[in-house]
Amino acid sequence: MNREQFIENLQLYGSDLSTWPEEIRDQALTVYQNSTEIKGLVDIEKEFETLLFERNIENPSSDFERRITLSAKPRNAGMESVLVFSNVFDFINIPKPALTIVFLLLFGFTLGFFYDTYADTGDNGMELSEYLYFDEGEYYEQ
Repeated sequence: MNREQFIENLQLYGSDLSTWPEEIRDQALTVYQNSTEIKGLVDIEKEFETLLFERNIENPSSDFERRITLSAKPRNAGMESVLVFSNVFDFINIPKPALTIVFLLLFGFTLGFFYDTYADTGDNGMELSEYLYFDEGEYYEQ
């Protein structure tokens, strides 16, 4: 048995050479006794197996089943956008009435700007922008 075959069998059967199949056990023991490199590889494999067997597995939390069930539940297609906005508002931590007032004020300012800018006053076809802006040297008379 050569080094590569021993390493392959070490990965297959583990670090305890007494549990290897009888056909290759004697050859493996001979290789093990004659090589310090192979002894080091077997020691590393023993440490790895010990680490795997001593690992503690945590028990799932008490509400694990409920969380999995709720996440697997189908959602309404129309509620996805509402959920996105509610998650954003929850992240910002602004009270919803105050946020509503801010949005209404911004909407009002925007609407007023566009209404004043593009409104037709009906005065001889003149627009509001002609009253507000003058060329150099001109002045406004009533």
